[in-house]
Amino acid sequence: MFVCNIKYTIINNKLKMSIKIKIALAVFIPLAVLGYFVVSGIMEKSSLSSELGQLQKLSQSTVKISNLIHETQKERGRSGVFMGSNGQKFGLEMREQRLLVDVAKNDLQNFLNSLDQSEVSLEFQSALKKAINKLNQLDKHREKVDALAISPQEGIDFYTELHALMIDAVRTISAITPHGDVARLVSAYVNFMEAKEKVGIERATMSAVFAEDHFPSLEIFHRFSAAVAAQKTLIYIFKSYASPEQINFYNQKMSDPVVAEVEKMRDIVFIKFAEKSLGQVDAGHWFDTMTSKINLMKEVENKLAADLNSRSAAIGETARKKLWQYFFGAILTLVMSVGLAGYVLVSITRSLRKLQKRVENIMHGDYSYKSNIHANDELGQLCRAFDLMVANAQEVKASLEQRVKEQTMELTELKTGLEKTVDSKTIELKKRLEELEEFKKLTIGRELKMVELKKEIEALRQVQGKI
Repeated sequence: MFVCNIKYTIINNKLKMSIKIKIALAVFIPLAVLGYFVVSGIMEKSSLSSELGQLQKLSQSTVKISNLIHETQKERGRSGVFMGSNGQKFGLEMREQRLLVDVAKNDLQNFLNSLDQSEVSLEFQSALKKAINKLNQLDKHREKVDALAISPQEGIDFYTELHALMIDAVRTISAITPHGDVARLVSAYVNFMEAKEKVGIERATMSAVFAEDHFPSLEIFHRFSAAVAAQKTLIYIFKSYASPEQINFYNQKMSDPVVAEVEKMRDIVFIKFAEKSLGQVDAGHWFDTMTSKINLMKEVENKLAADLNSRSAAIGETARKKLWQYFFGAILTLVMSVGLAGYVLVSITRSLRKLQKRVENIMHGDYSYKSNIHANDELGQLCRAFDLMVANAQEVKASLEQRVKEQTMELTELKTGLEKTVDSKTIELKKRLEELEEFKKLTIGRELKMVELKKEIEALRQVQGKI
């Protein structure tokens, strides 16, 4: 404890801070901390607003990706029929579809070129880069399809791999969104895209199979059945994330007769998959019917994308409004706090300076200066009490001076009276002394005569005795 006191004394002596600086430190250090939290809050909300703005951009990109997937799914199906028929069927349709794919591809590329890389996440950029690299191989793949240089299944697998990479890019959006509602919509959208992709795989696979009227291998049947099973699982997951409105919209679209027609042809496949003929099902009819179903699913997908975009835009707008509200509120609070602190500091230091000047004047004997502080706070009360104390002290001083003056006059009069009395007594004593001196002289003369007479008498006696 003693050591602490010594340290405090040393520090205090070294600093020698005025009370103004001490008050300023006591006020502005908390204000600095408040400013730090204000800036941190603004940066946090700004980051959230930026993330939501990024989400809105990514949501717009999903529409472009979805359109490209939809068109390449149709190219995959037509390519499957073309290759399954050894180039006898769907050659013209396949080439026409390629033109639509190129349009969707350019649309996506133009949109991506317009994006600022800082506006999208690194995860999305990385996933999309893989998909774009695969997409850039499309022209070479088409050459192989045209030349029938690969098997129908290899031709289908290229598109399936491309779609998987694109869907993975969309899936990254759910990982970066800070908003749970948007993440749920993204999950519903991605799972529905995957379900639609499985429908597209089913269409392409069976287009080639129906063109040959049998399964070339049991593996192809397993791929078909796996696609059908995956559709059911993904639709179940989609419904678990989708809103009731979205589910009702999906159920409404799936109630179309073409969906029932697809189920009939699918049942034929499951019944006759092991036979040499699948019943001469027309590959073109299968493709067109499945395309109608996929188009219905595309309508659902478009609604999901629209819901995602509108929700992202609404949340982003709300976040921006809250950011500005927080910004102006925080800045206003900080400015008011600094202003109030400055006012308090100036008020205290002004009162202290006036009080200090008052004391210094009194030390030099000047009691006329007034602090004139009218504040109602404790410092104002102290200054007024000090002024009152000084006024009382002045009254006491004046009273004492008056009493001293009166007593001085009394003493002066007494002194004058005493001096007169002393003078009178001195004169009287002087006269007495003169009388005594005269008496003394007479007395001494008489004594001398007596002595002489005594001597004469003694001399006469002596003479008489001799006679």
